[in-house]
Amino acid sequence: MSEEQQDREFIDAVRRDLDRTAEGLDAGIQSRLTQARYAALEPKSTSRAWFSGWSWKPATALAATACLALALSFTLNHAPVSEKGTGLEDMEVLTANDQLELYEDLEFYAWLAEEESAESYEKG
Repeated sequence: MSEEQQDREFIDAVRRDLDRTAEGLDAGIQSRLTQARYAALEPKSTSRAWFSGWSWKPATALAATACLALALSFTLNHAPVSEKGTGLEDMEVLTANDQLELYEDLEFYAWLAEEESAESYEKG
C-alpha cells in the first residue's frame, strides 16, 4: 500500500468520525459551526488598510533619504584638519619649564647643528 493511499484512508476515517460526532450536537451548536464554516470560506473583503501594500514604500524611501542626508551632514561638517599638524608641538613649547630665550633662537640652533654635522662629515 502506497503512502498516498494510506494518507487518503486516514483522512476518510477522520472525516467519518467527525461527521458522526457532529450529528450528535444540538441544533444551536450545529448552526454556529455552519455559520463559522461559511464565514471562513467567504472571499476576503476588497477594502484594505491604509498601511498595506504600496503605502509603505514612499515612507521607507523618505526615511532612508533622511538618514542618508543626516549622515552626509555629519560627515561633511566636521572641522577641517590643519595640514601643519595638530599643534601639539606648540603646546609642548608653551608648557615646558625651559627658558623661553632658548626657543627664541631656535632657528640659530638648528643652523648651528647643521653646520656641525656638515663639518664632521667633511672631516671624516
